[in-house]
Parts: sequence; structure tokens; C-alpha cells
Amino acid sequence: MKKLSAFAVLATVFVASRPGLAQELRQPSSVQRVTFSSDVARPIRVAQSEASDVAVVSEFTPEPVTDDVVVAPAMPADAPVAAPVQSPTAALPTHIDSRITSVQHCTDPGCSTCGSGCGLGCSSLGSGLGCSSLGCGSGCSGLGCGGCGGGKGLFDGWGLGGWLSWGSTLNSHGRHTSDGNAPVAFNNYADGFVLDQAWLYAAKEADNGGQGVAMGGRVDFLFGADGPDTQAFGDGSWDARWDTGGEYGFAMPQLYAEVAVNKLKTKVGRFFTIIGYEVVQATGNFFYSHAYTMNYNEPFTHTGFLSQYDASDDITIYGGWTAGWDSGFANTNGGSTFLGGVGLQLTDNINLVYGTTFGDRGAVLGTDTPTYMHSIVANIGLSDNLRYLFWSDFQTTDFGAGYEQAYSVVQYLVNTINDCWALGTRFEYFRDDSGNYIGNGPGNYWDWTVGLNYSGFGNFVTRPELRYDWFDGAGLPFDNNTKASQLTLGLNTYVTF
Repeated sequence: MKKLSAFAVLATVFVASRPGLAQELRQPSSVQRVTFSSDVARPIRVAQSEASDVAVVSEFTPEPVTDDVVVAPAMPADAPVAAPVQSPTAALPTHIDSRITSVQHCTDPGCSTCGSGCGLGCSSLGSGLGCSSLGCGSGCSGLGCGGCGGGKGLFDGWGLGGWLSWGSTLNSHGRHTSDGNAPVAFNNYADGFVLDQAWLYAAKEADNGGQGVAMGGRVDFLFGADGPDTQAFGDGSWDARWDTGGEYGFAMPQLYAEVAVNKLKTKVGRFFTIIGYEVVQATGNFFYSHAYTMNYNEPFTHTGFLSQYDASDDITIYGGWTAGWDSGFANTNGGSTFLGGVGLQLTDNINLVYGTTFGDRGAVLGTDTPTYMHSIVANIGLSDNLRYLFWSDFQTTDFGAGYEQAYSVVQYLVNTINDCWALGTRFEYFRDDSGNYIGNGPGNYWDWTVGLNYSGFGNFVTRPELRYDWFDGAGLPFDNNTKASQLTLGLNTYVTF
């Protein structure tokens, strides 16, 4: 625990050196009403397409496909609690399509410059801290918040866009090609440069303004080190074999059609989950690294259908059927699960999202794998600049030897320092009861991350972070199963177009 103490002392000195830091943690310049949308992801992994009003965390957001922001009923994909609200030229991955978001609309006052306005995420739930947390530039899905965010990148009707994300993570134990930073997920390659995501998408929001009929759809294509982590590995079909060797591969995580009839919107195909807070898309998360909760306790994608109904300005309901978790169109393992949830705008500064999936997740060929899991995300505006996020998951699954549980609590605190800088911290507790979720024996995983977002160069966003992980249990999960803890320093940059 000596490393932990030293880390805590450094963090304390850093915070103490910044009077008023609690007031600066990233957040929109003014706390606005949270809205729910149908396409957020990750951001939770959220469906991404629409933006919501509350910044910082959690979203069921939709996919940005137009330049207009619908401020009616508004994760993270797409921020519905009110009618679906979309971020202008939203380019967030559809993972955020169905999430709830809490961030200001990119057209709101204060977002014309680098980002304080968008707060933590002009985009959906998923990514959570969006607009990329720092601002318009980074986020709003990348395509355009004006000012720092740069050009629009979308056309009337169908929109085209994307981003490039690259970075490096230095590990206190050095470079080990066999396991890298494992069990930390996604940025698991230690001490080397990585192209994480080269992402392209085409999308059209099924926007009927709450009345009549409208059609839309979305397709996302990805190449990079995150490709293999985003494929249909649940049943080994669709894009599951699009690897190029080594760390890299291709993936097509979203391919769906969408229809809106009055206040009911339904997508059919393959899409990002509405479960949780963090998302796959780089533009949808405040931090470069991911929580254990996202990677080991939640699905990334689903194939099936999902409907979203805006019951009122403050209530959005989700429900649908999917072929298990992370499966392709073939549904090789015969998965069959319910996917649904509800988004509630409790007050002007508080929104709550509950998502659940249960049934046969299709994890094993020829054998039922009954599963129940839920995710709860609460996004709370503490002040104009400071936001707090609470995210908790619970899962119980029978992989053949009885039900095994995993549960977690993740907390974010993000402060907007100024138009282009934001400071955030994340603290996570993850319990693997059986040891089979992560694979290192039963025990408790802890991690603490501190990071910055800077979006002062047009559509570029830079995210440095310092992370400490430690394990209390029956194994040694780090450094080729020889250590109980590790310290990493990560630096990521992405540019949207």
C-alpha cells in the first residue's frame, strides 16, 4: 500500500494547490434540464445521436444527424427524459443512441466557445462526459458545436462523419506484450503508440418532431485497436473475424434502420446498448481508460429491436428484444434477452436512468446462460461548474455451475475550469464474486483515475490521465499475474470530422 499512499499524497498536493478546484471540475456553464434521447450508448455505453442537457455522465443519447437541436422532449447515443433531443450535427456513436444525457445543448449559450457550455457532454449518455467533456470541440459528437468545435460535417438528411483517436499508456511495470495493462480494458497495450479508433459513420435521425412518421438509420465502421473489442464476439458471427493480426481489427458495431411514429421510435438491426454510462466511442467518454464495470459487467452491442417511448417531458421508456449480448445477425448461440429501461428527469439538476437486460445471453453454444443485470446512473448538477455521477451495476449469470454475481459502484466528479479545460476524477469498486468475470479469482478490484480534457485546438481534444489499480483477493491480476497493483499514465488525442 506504499504506492497507494504516495499516489494519494500527490493527488492531495495537486488538489490543495488549486484553490476552488471543486468549483472548476468540468461542467456546463449553466446547469440545464436533462433530456432523454433515443440513441446514446457510451456512452454507459450509450446510444449516441441526440444530446441531452445535463453534462457529465450517463446518457441515453441519440445520434446526431442534423444541424438542428430539438429542444422539446429531450443516453450514453439521444437524451430522452423529455422528448428526444438531438445535438446539432451529432456524431456520437450510436452506442449513445438510447441513453440519457446530461449536458447542455450545443446551441445553448456558452457553447459557442470551447466547451464550457457543453459541459460534459453534448452528446448522449454514453460517453458521458461528452461534447467530450471539454467542449464543443471534442464532442457534440465531434461535428460541430461552433467555435471550438469546428465545422458541421453533416448534410441534410443523411450525415457523414467520424473521428481518429490515438494514444499511449505507460505502465509502472514496463511493457509486457502478453498482457499489457490487463485486466484494464481497451487501452491495454503498454508502453507503445496505439491507433485506437479510425471511425466513420453515416446516419439519419428518424425525427418527426413527436408527430407523424419519419424514417432513418445508421451504420458505423471502425478500424483500430478497439476493433476486436467491439466485434460480435458474443456468438462469433458477423464481424467477429475481421481482425488483421496483432492488436488491430475492423468492426461494424452498428447497422440499423429506425422508424418514428408519433412519440414512439423503434430501431431494428445491430446497435449499441443503453446499459451503463461509459461507451465504446472515444468521443463519448471523459477518460481515456475504461472502468471494469463497463468491460466486464455490461454488453457493448445488441442485435434485435429497441423501442423508445416519450411518455412525458420527464419520462422516457425503453423496451425491446435482442439476440443476447454482443451477438451478430446469425445469433449462433441462440441468445434471447429483453432490453429495456426508464429515464426520469427528477429535477432541473437531477436525472436518473435505469437499464436492464435479462434472459439467455447466448454466451455458450448449445447451453442456456440465463442472466439478469441492471444498471443505475444518476447525474447530479452540484453547481454551474461541478457535476457528480453515480453509476452502479449488478449481474447474476449461470454459466453452467450455478449463478455467479458481479456488482460495482463507480463515481465521477467533473469540474469545468474554463472554456477549454476540464478536470475530472473517477473512483470505482468492482466485486467479482466467483472470479470468472475477470478471470483472476474471487476478489475486489479498485481503481482511481484523475485526468484533464483540453479542447483548445479546433476539433482536437487531448485527454491525459493518471490511474492507480489495486486488487484485494485470491490472485495477482497485474504484470503477468505477478503483482496486486499497477500505476499507469495515459495520454490520448482525438480529432473529429
